[in-house]
Amino acid sequence: MKMKCKAALAMVLVLVQLLTSVEADFRAKRLDISKIDPDLIPTLEEYGEVNATKYETAGEWDELLSVVQDFEDDEEYGRISQDVIPFSNDSSVNVWYPPLETMIYKGTENTDDVSAVYIRVIHEILSNMTFYGGDKVVENVFDVFGMKPMTTTFLSLLNMGLPTSDQLLVRMWKTDFINDAMDFFGSSMSTHGDLDTMFQDPIVGLMGSLQNFVLDYDNVVFKDLAVVLGKPLGPSIIPFLKSMSQQQSSAQPAQPAENATLALQEKVEEVFPDLIKNLRMLGVKNVLYNKYLPIPCIKGDDYCPVKGTPYARAFSDMYNLTKSDRMTEEEFGLGFQDAMVQYFRDKSGDIDPGNIISRMVNNKTASIGNIIKQGAEVNNHMYDVLNSLANNTYAMDIDEDVLETGFDPRTAVCMTNITAAMYESPETGAAWIDGLGLEPVGDAFPLLGDLSSRGQVFVDKSQNAVIVGIEGVPVIHKYFQRGFFGWLDLLVGGVHTFEYPCTQMFIHSNKDRCIELSEKYSHAKINSGFAPLDSVIVNALRPQLEKAAAMFDTKPKLYITGHSLGGPLAKNTLAQVLLRGYDE
Repeated sequence: MKMKCKAALAMVLVLVQLLTSVEADFRAKRLDISKIDPDLIPTLEEYGEVNATKYETAGEWDELLSVVQDFEDDEEYGRISQDVIPFSNDSSVNVWYPPLETMIYKGTENTDDVSAVYIRVIHEILSNMTFYGGDKVVENVFDVFGMKPMTTTFLSLLNMGLPTSDQLLVRMWKTDFINDAMDFFGSSMSTHGDLDTMFQDPIVGLMGSLQNFVLDYDNVVFKDLAVVLGKPLGPSIIPFLKSMSQQQSSAQPAQPAENATLALQEKVEEVFPDLIKNLRMLGVKNVLYNKYLPIPCIKGDDYCPVKGTPYARAFSDMYNLTKSDRMTEEEFGLGFQDAMVQYFRDKSGDIDPGNIISRMVNNKTASIGNIIKQGAEVNNHMYDVLNSLANNTYAMDIDEDVLETGFDPRTAVCMTNITAAMYESPETGAAWIDGLGLEPVGDAFPLLGDLSSRGQVFVDKSQNAVIVGIEGVPVIHKYFQRGFFGWLDLLVGGVHTFEYPCTQMFIHSNKDRCIELSEKYSHAKINSGFAPLDSVIVNALRPQLEKAAAMFDTKPKLYITGHSLGGPLAKNTLAQVLLRGYDE
């Protein structure tokens, strides 16, 4: 099959600009580079093709480039330890850097880098700790460790020298802070095994792990953090932690490990109710007031692709009531929590919110840690790939043996475009699909619950094809609520026995295939986080497939495509289509 796509053979299309009239307009209105400080242009050009867009200002570029230049100067003159610079002592390794424009915050709809969003979310909190209630959370955590009197000192340090959001972003990027933190905690988790066997309460286990981290002053994460925070805050962190540790040691005489664990558990039980209350209020105030938090579905914005679903409306109604002073912040927090629990109960049956953390921190802890810390082999091929992706020049050779199997790379590129378009806003996604020459059969529909990944059916009449496009986990830097719920669903979901639909309604009259497979694979299992709901298959997918099939004179080919979580969802959607006979 040769799908009618405007895309070239290059498989880059999942990560690059939309090949639509929207993109043409986007490129036509670039920022005039001449407005950027001329002294900073060489710094900009170090990082590849200049791609300033209409969503950025010259002032924003000047601020970002000044921070990048300052960091490079500090590195050159030895003011930053080479220990925190990735591969600084290995000239054979090329280090790839992302296009600088991805670091500039351009609003919910146009910011494409998760760090560019959430560094600003965090900076907003750190800049207004009392307003958001972060000071109370810090006090609770310090109280658990027996360091409550140090809270005021810590907050004073924070107020004295907090870097700008651009400084945080550039320094975290240059030191590879996120990867170092993942490696550190991955290694820590891999040695813990099952936290439930170490602590009766997983919260105590998590607090114990955090305490061990805080007291390990020589780890690479703290070295990175000292650079990320900069002067005067950065160099003060480790002496401050050592001072905390010494005060704790002098206040509490040495005791056996089992007694220390019991004491920690008792302290957690004492502080935990207040900590949960303060964490909830920290979350509530961020949802209501943090301008950088991407919550279009809670606000009821048109940018939200599931705006009309019952749960999206429920969360939006609570938000609007609170913003108009008809609901208190406390009522909003409790209502949000209750709606979230009910959302998961509707999907997965009874779920005890108190067990969510226990499910996340269970006997899989060590396995997850090993996966996180394993990393990848370092080679310059990845540098070349990333560079060509950023420059929209990536291409790949395909063996003749592969082509002889019937694989058509043009079809693969088109499928990649379709699933990439499913991540976008309704307006952008529709323009992308139209640019591919496809016709939507109906509206997109959530597959695992109102706020979950979506599916949609398209037709290409010229190619006699029906395509089901499936979104992966919603991107959290554009849809915080959908992304958060999506990842939480995967973490708390479990494996259960696969239920064959052989006796359900709306199944094709010929049940032989379903019955045969149910007998052959009677003990089949499925992860609930990868399985589309039966009600969606019957009430949303089936009608669109029937409508699509009726648009052709001959039986069309069926393609189902998905990326990331959309991959297993596509596989399990296909299984339901075949078992129910919807392909006949």
